[in-house]
Amino acid sequence: VALERALRLTGNQEVAAGVDLQSLKGTFDEEIRTIEETIEKAAAVRDEHIEALDPADAERIEKIDKSLDGVADDFRIYKKNAGEVWAAITANQTLPAGSISELQASQGKLRRDLETIAQDIALVTADAGIQAGKIETRSMLMLSLVAIIGIVGGLAGSLVVGRLISRPLTK
Repeated sequence: VALERALRLTGNQEVAAGVDLQSLKGTFDEEIRTIEETIEKAAAVRDEHIEALDPADAERIEKIDKSLDGVADDFRIYKKNAGEVWAAITANQTLPAGSISELQASQGKLRRDLETIAQDIALVTADAGIQAGKIETRSMLMLSLVAIIGIVGGLAGSLVVGRLISRPLTK
């Protein structure tokens, strides 16, 4: 957003004169660091939990894993393209031919990859919710069976104890 704003403003020299491009560059750099940290955290969470996953989900998880690597690669390309554009903007130079189209292409690919990974994660999350519901249902059934067995066992035990006590009294 900061880069697009800088591009828009530098096209209008009257507006650009009152704009602090270094401030916009600082905002852009902060956004880049946040995205890089998020990608690193996602990779760390993936690496930490990959062993605990159900092997049946391996194919879906592998797809997400590849998507995450693709996002990281696409982001590096976007960052490189954006860096070239920022260098030209801050040096008050004419943008290199094709730099904007390369930037837009890398941004579009990154957006598509992010949408894909979000959809993949949503599918895995939905399946996990369904599996959790099935496990809850099975657990409730098992708990009900244990309770019924406990009640029947308690009744049988009380009948036996009652007979043992009442038999001597009737004699």
